[in-house]
Amino acid sequence: TVRLFVPFMAGGEADGSARNFVQSATRVGGLGFEIIHLTAESGAAAGRAVRQSPADGRTLLLARTGSVAILPALSPRTALPVSDFTVLAVLDQAPLICAVRTGTPIQSMRELLAAIAATPGQLRYSTAGAGTLQNLAVRYLLALSGLPDNAAKPLHFGQGSLATQALVNGEVDFSCNNARSIVPAVQSGALRGLMTTAQGRLKALPRLQNAAELGLRD
Repeated sequence: TVRLFVPFMAGGEADGSARNFVQSATRVGGLGFEIIHLTAESGAAAGRAVRQSPADGRTLLLARTGSVAILPALSPRTALPVSDFTVLAVLDQAPLICAVRTGTPIQSMRELLAAIAATPGQLRYSTAGAGTLQNLAVRYLLALSGLPDNAAKPLHFGQGSLATQALVNGEVDFSCNNARSIVPAVQSGALRGLMTTAQGRLKALPRLQNAAELGLRD
C-alpha cells in the first residue's frame, strides 16, 4: 500500500486532486493507496510526516503551493520547502477566480478595488487558510493596487469549498479562490466572477477576463 498524505481536509480541492490521482494510478499500476489527511499547521504536519518516512517510494505528499512554497517563506522554522522532496509530477494547475455575490453593486475588479480603498479594513474575504494561495493572492493584489495589507480582512475556513460557501452565504464580501470551487457557483448565478488568474480565458467561463487583460500582469 502506498500512503498519500494530503495537507488539507477531505472534500476540498486538494482532496479532489488526490482522489483523481489515486483512481488513475490504481488503474494503471495496480497498487493500493491510502489517503491520509493531515491538516495541522496549515499542512506543514503532512510535509514533515512524509519527510520523516523511509525513502522507499511508498509514501507520497500531494504538495500544494501553500504547503511547500508559501508556508516555508512565512514560517521557515516549521514548514518544509519543496527542495526537501523529490518532485515527481505536476497533477493539476488551478487558476484563481475573484468573485462577489450576485446582487452586490460591484460589477468589476476595478470597482472592488475602489470599494476596498474607500472603506479600508471593512470588506472581508474568505480563504482556505492563512498560508494558502487564496490569502497570498489577495494580499499581493492589494499591494499591486497600492493598498495596505490590512485594507481588507481575511476569514480563514480550512478549505476552498468552505471559503466559497462563505461567500455564497454572505459571510464575506469577496473571495479569490480556486476555479474548481468558484466556477459552479458562477454558472448557477450565485456568484459574479470578476477576474481569473488564468493565462487565457477559461473554457467554462469564456466571458470572464483574465488579470493580464485588466492590466494586472503580475
